[in-house]
Amino acid sequence: MIQFDKMKKGGNSLSKVRSIYIFTTVFLVGLSIYTFIQIMHLFDASAMIQHTSEVKESLHTIANTLLDAESNKRGYLLSGDSSLLYKRDNALQALKTEHDVLTALLKDNVEQSKNLAALDNAIKDKLQSINNIWSKGSPMPIIQSMKENVDDGIQKMDSVRLYLDRMTVAESQLFDIRSQVYSRLSMVTPIYIIVLFLGALLILFFSYFRINNELKESQHLHTALLEQNHDRVILGEELVVVNQELAIQNKEKEKRAAELIIANKELAYQNQEKERRASELTVANKELAFQNEEKEKRAAELVIANLELGFQNEEKEKRAAELVIANLELGFQNETKEKLAAELIIANHELAFQNEEKEKRAVELFKANRELQLFLNISSHDLQEPLRKIQMSASRIDDADFNTLSPKGRDHFVKMQEAAQSMQVLIEDLLTYSRTNTEERVFQYIDLSAVIDEVTEELKEAIDEKQAIVEITDHCEANIIPFQFRQLIYNMLSNALKFSIPGKPPHILISSCIKKGSECINVKLLPDLEYCHITIKDNGIGFEPAYSEKIFEVFQRLYGKEVYKGTGIGLAIVKKIVENHNGVIIATSQLNQGATFDIYIPAKLKTQNE
Repeated sequence: MIQFDKMKKGGNSLSKVRSIYIFTTVFLVGLSIYTFIQIMHLFDASAMIQHTSEVKESLHTIANTLLDAESNKRGYLLSGDSSLLYKRDNALQALKTEHDVLTALLKDNVEQSKNLAALDNAIKDKLQSINNIWSKGSPMPIIQSMKENVDDGIQKMDSVRLYLDRMTVAESQLFDIRSQVYSRLSMVTPIYIIVLFLGALLILFFSYFRINNELKESQHLHTALLEQNHDRVILGEELVVVNQELAIQNKEKEKRAAELIIANKELAYQNQEKERRASELTVANKELAFQNEEKEKRAAELVIANLELGFQNEEKEKRAAELVIANLELGFQNETKEKLAAELIIANHELAFQNEEKEKRAVELFKANRELQLFLNISSHDLQEPLRKIQMSASRIDDADFNTLSPKGRDHFVKMQEAAQSMQVLIEDLLTYSRTNTEERVFQYIDLSAVIDEVTEELKEAIDEKQAIVEITDHCEANIIPFQFRQLIYNMLSNALKFSIPGKPPHILISSCIKKGSECINVKLLPDLEYCHITIKDNGIGFEPAYSEKIFEVFQRLYGKEVYKGTGIGLAIVKKIVENHNGVIIATSQLNQGATFDIYIPAKLKTQNE
């Protein structure tokens, strides 16, 4: 009976081993499937991050192609080079291709598709602005049209940039969310693999010890049966049955042992494969992490580049507007052109092609300088020659036939003479304004009172006619360009005499002294630099404080020609001369209470490095 109890116990142990084997198999299969699902999620998260990066790269490409098209269009407007239109069309074709790529990338994103639709409208408006250029035969010097075209391009580019930034922010948010999911999966998936491997090892060792114990118990039972065989004759039949059952159990155990060995080999092979996959996944995770770091660096660099590009675009637009005004004013400075050309090159081309682009811009600048010089010669000779003939013919008519004209004809004749005189004055003022840019700037250390005395002597007739008082209280020496500074004093005194109150003798006070920039309350001055502070004050009609900046603009007049004659260029010339001296001019006034002009120029000659 004891042996039967042991056999029964052995049968129960065998059932437990089978249960453990089945449970182990189910557990390993389930954990493997779950681990596979986690790995697939990890790959999906990596693909989504890659998708977000592609969308952001596509948005950046669209912005760059639009900027290239706008830059080529403006280059054509400024230089008339038709090859820039070909570059503009290439940029627009690249924009269309990149737009198709972006549309394909965003077709499954409802929110970004809405943003893309709004971006499409802004791009259409921008494309109309880019395609809106003058025909080849239309006249170039149209201030308002050119300014409106540039302003329109800026506004529409800002609209496109707004939608691009909005879509970039949305993609950045998606990138952050997907990066968090990927990071979580990257941490969890190796843990599942390690748990699977450790669980398989534990179950394998547990199964091995259980089977080994069962085999040992079987061997002990067989030995005990052989030793007690002579004592169990009566139980022979039962022993035969028990032996048969034991043999069957041994065969089953041997089969299970063989199956377990095969399963162990398969499990070992699977573990090796899983370890290899785990190592490959670890390498892939490291590579993906490195790529993410690189992408973040690129993204940070792109943000800095966008900020720099935005700043450069603003500077370029300012310089472009100044270039248009300077071309129409016939006075464009060579030094300013070089700065504008350099800034335009930096803004429109990558750093790898700067030298080549600088050479192209240098050639264009040389051609523009030659055209400006030619136009200046035409202004100084060809434009004035017809005026001289008109004035000469008018003088002959005035001497010989004026009295024979009808009263209405005399009025028209007088108006013609006045118009010709005004035209001549305008051309001379424009030439004077242009010479403030083109004249050679030779600085000399001179006492300012000598220049002021020379100008007052030249204006003595006008001063005596107005019974004006010119009072010079203090004076100092400064590094100035004598010819230009004499023109500055001449224009200031002429204006003070011209805009005096009728019936009231003009009183003009001129003083100058040396001050440090820190002593002058002006943010445009350098605190540690010494300046020659020149003050010119009069008791004339003055002007409203709101016009303190406007009066220095070209062709700006606060009073009609019928009240005060002039071209509106005098104070613009004064401001340009002050800027040529690296100085600042400030006007303060009240209506009918006179005007005060404060001029600050460096007392010492500034070098190029300074």
